[in-house]
Amino acid sequence: MGSAGAGLSTGQRQRIAIVRAALADPLVVVLDEATSGLDLEAARAVHRALDATFPKRTRIVITHHEAQVEAFDVDWLVDAGGVTTASRRD
Repeated sequence: MGSAGAGLSTGQRQRIAIVRAALADPLVVVLDEATSGLDLEAARAVHRALDATFPKRTRIVITHHEAQVEAFDVDWLVDAGGVTTASRRD
């Protein structure tokens, strides 16, 4: 492993960043492509773990891979300069 984690994969670095955020116990967590380096099942597992660990925390997830997030309260889809909203899915 290199200095400051240089030898870690993208997925490993993303997992470490998520754990560091969880340890800080924030009221709001913004995840911008935080699971993009993970496969679908690993990404879903991360989101399920965050749901279980912080059930009353606000999480804003920015992703190009909507299928990675199984449950949400509000979904905003930005497409071709427009925004649409979906209802709760869980």
